[in-house]
Amino acid sequence: MRNNEIIKAIKALCGRVCTISNLGYYFVYKGYRFLYIPGEAEGMLRFCIPHIEQSEKYGSSEVCAVVNQVNLEVKYAKAVVRDQGSISVEYDYKMSSSEDLNESLSHIVDTLAFAATYLTEKLEKL
Repeated sequence: MRNNEIIKAIKALCGRVCTISNLGYYFVYKGYRFLYIPGEAEGMLRFCIPHIEQSEKYGSSEVCAVVNQVNLEVKYAKAVVRDQGSISVEYDYKMSSSEDLNESLSHIVDTLAFAATYLTEKLEKL
């Protein structure tokens, strides 16, 4: 699977895709700003929604509890707190040659959008 096939599939699902030099590609889906970061390995897909929220707004133990809850309850997505306190969700996936790219992509971005919404709703309740 080539990078241009992945970009074409993203455009078909989400519309406009912009290049971010030396990093990857940026697009918007369900109101969230996504990054697609091309991997070195063939068939490896890495997507994330960066900077959903700043952890400094909340207590560190509360943020850890919410991040852990998201990671336990939302399959495939991984919530992380970055060094500067930014909370993001990520999805890494290794596609096989027999899989349908459009189906996999749709699942990935829907899962990440759900995880981001779930995360923000949990944080708002703190």
